[in-house]
Amino acid sequence: MALDVEASDVIRLVLQFCKENGLTNSFAALSSETQVSLNTVDSVDLFLRDVQDGRWDLVLPQVTHMRLPKRKLEDLYEQVAVETIESAEFDAAKSLLRESFVMTEMRVAQPERHNALERLLERAVAGKLELHNAYPNGSSREKRRNAVAKALQGEVTTAPPSRLLALLGQALKWQKQNGTIKPGDALDVFRGEQRLTVVSTEETFPTELHRTIKLGKKNHAESVVCSPDGQTLAVGSADGFIELYDWNTGKLRLDLSYQVCIARFPNPGTLFADCPE
Repeated sequence: MALDVEASDVIRLVLQFCKENGLTNSFAALSSETQVSLNTVDSVDLFLRDVQDGRWDLVLPQVTHMRLPKRKLEDLYEQVAVETIESAEFDAAKSLLRESFVMTEMRVAQPERHNALERLLERAVAGKLELHNAYPNGSSREKRRNAVAKALQGEVTTAPPSRLLALLGQALKWQKQNGTIKPGDALDVFRGEQRLTVVSTEETFPTELHRTIKLGKKNHAESVVCSPDGQTLAVGSADGFIELYDWNTGKLRLDLSYQVCIARFPNPGTLFADCPE
């Protein structure tokens, strides 16, 4: 049964890969062109707690990768600006008000709101900070932080890290288990084929002993063949048995029930019907 994978989910996987590997320009271009957002954080609860506690140095770097509603983004940046002014970090406040994308847009779309923040900064620089203008109508720093956190709660989600690489790893593991690819082989993941390697065409005799399979003093191999995936060796011996051995270990494959019987009752006279399950 085929699984339907949404194109937006694939884009989010790529966006997460870009974010985790510092590909900021690629991230911005892909998100802008597809209009797909990656509003993910490591922990939603931790992110909201950072907002409520005013740890803006942790919040803002995460927000820069998100696509949030304009109003909620403006409320967030406005609160950051007010608290930066409160902390007398005037250079940082000037940079935020005059250089950040959110605030420059506010200056054009809502000049009165932006001018109020500029006046608050000017008064603070002059030593006349007026917090009642920053928190009118009985508001407070804590109430504003909680309001911003509540507004952002429905906009962010969480996802396991490195999801794209994890899915690729699971796919490769499944292909190895099904014998599509051989363990240890270099794989071209993009083409879905084994990576070609230059191999010498000159024929040489074997020079190294890989494993030794013991068949008994009065027994010997009549025929030997390797499985298509290169992991199993089938040995037809003179006593009439055909046994399967693990190529890597040289040992009898005991994951096959009838071979467990052979291992327990090596006497050729033993009937398979007599073998306990």
